[in-house]
Amino acid sequence: MISRSTLALVSALLLWPLSARALESTFEITQTLLLDYHVDNSDLTELNDNYADIRNRLNLNLSADDLTLSMRFDTATFIRSPGSAVPPYLDRYGLEKISARYLGKSFQLSLGDFYASFGRGIALRISKVDELGQDMTLLGVKTRVQTDLVRLTALAGLSNPTNNDGVYEKTLADPYDLVTGLQTIWYLPNTTRLWLHGVGIFFDPLDLNDQSHSLPKQAFSAGAGFEAPDLLDWGNLYAEFDWLGKQFESVVSSDEQLDISHGYAVYLGWNLFLHDCSVLVEFKSYDEYDLYTWTSSDGRKHYNERIDYIRPPTLEPLEMEIANNRDVTGAKIRMDWRPGGADTLLFASFAGFVAGDMSAGDRGIYHVRLGAEQNFLRRGRAKLAVGVREEQPDYAGAEYRGLFYVKSSLKIPLGMRHGLDIHGFNWWADHHNALSDAKYLKGEWTLGYSWAPLLGLAVILGYDTELSGSRSLETFYTTQDGKELRQVFLAGSLNINLLNSGLVFRVLAGHIRGGIKCVAGGCRFIPPFSGVRVEAVIRL
Repeated sequence: MISRSTLALVSALLLWPLSARALESTFEITQTLLLDYHVDNSDLTELNDNYADIRNRLNLNLSADDLTLSMRFDTATFIRSPGSAVPPYLDRYGLEKISARYLGKSFQLSLGDFYASFGRGIALRISKVDELGQDMTLLGVKTRVQTDLVRLTALAGLSNPTNNDGVYEKTLADPYDLVTGLQTIWYLPNTTRLWLHGVGIFFDPLDLNDQSHSLPKQAFSAGAGFEAPDLLDWGNLYAEFDWLGKQFESVVSSDEQLDISHGYAVYLGWNLFLHDCSVLVEFKSYDEYDLYTWTSSDGRKHYNERIDYIRPPTLEPLEMEIANNRDVTGAKIRMDWRPGGADTLLFASFAGFVAGDMSAGDRGIYHVRLGAEQNFLRRGRAKLAVGVREEQPDYAGAEYRGLFYVKSSLKIPLGMRHGLDIHGFNWWADHHNALSDAKYLKGEWTLGYSWAPLLGLAVILGYDTELSGSRSLETFYTTQDGKELRQVFLAGSLNINLLNSGLVFRVLAGHIRGGIKCVAGGCRFIPPFSGVRVEAVIRL
């Protein structure tokens, strides 16, 4: 049943264009239609094959002066789906991301759905993470008061993920966690900032979350930060410290005692500019610093998904698939040199860490990366990076992880509006311990042509032998447990952009490599895609 507040907001969105013509107002409509047809993706399971669905997102955004109202209506209709899939594929029709915002110069107020971030995501980050296919907001109220010297932000709301998962296409139920936060920022001379913040999260206080994962009863964090963007005209400095406390129900006592765990996070970043050179130094130390929730499984009818409340910096590239960002200490130094300020850039970086590993004690990690970038023909650019990364366990027989990789890109202009784009990466990985030895290849390369801004074409070639644990790359498949496991992926894409992005068509057909995706330590397995996807976007 739709609540009275929802009906009131929807009515306001529909009636405002008739009542606010005298105001400086805009009414924007974005209609996104997605049609997917999935064939067998050869990932050793039949529960995500041979089905079709139609998804639709209707975004309405109405703004007048400093006031904005917005909402989204999502639908998911399955034409055919595997009946034995658990959880099942369910049709869904519902409202998402309803908000009303007043954005004045000295006062701002958000009601409904909003994003939130304190510091660099170390204390709190509620945001959309496209790489993981997640979009969570807080449903409540956020207010901000600002003067020339201070800015105060306060927020409170229930965690509200988008209820149609964009990766597995399953329905999500809400975690029902209450998130509160307060931050004060002081503006000092020379654009320097100093801030304090605190966050309190109460996990499922109304006892509505039907899931089996062990979550805290409540969690609290407090921290401080400092940023000097213009440090004596030759550099900048960033520093942040946060403490985290979590309270769990006691598992050894029959009364209502709580077990308390503590963690902390320290992050320092320093940029130094010296003529044609720049040096970036970063340090992090995270100890038992992890805070996340699980969506409700609701009797196995909904997909159970982990969603992180904090996403601190990793100091390593996103494509490294770094999962441990909660118990690790180390630093990175990167040097960039552009001789004479010309079109050539040379860069080198070194990172070293000690990371906790539940199965193997501490692990020593180092990561060396070298590369060059060259600009040419005004709009052309070539970039090449090579790197070595190793994880060494602290006792014999534990798993060793080694990686050598190449990442490159090449943009070739062909006249004023035409161009070619070639980019991709290749991994040579080695994982071994006392019982097993696995060497595998992983990579993805894209060849694209663009006729700006009207047309884009691309061919995507991917390969991955990690699941088979072998460097042997078959033509398309290898056999495992009597089933075909796809190792080579080939797809094509077409983008058509008309009416100044008012009408956009996208078509993807073929096979796309899946795998682990990690953002700031939050990781998710993305299944391979095989089939056809058609997307149409209309903006009015």
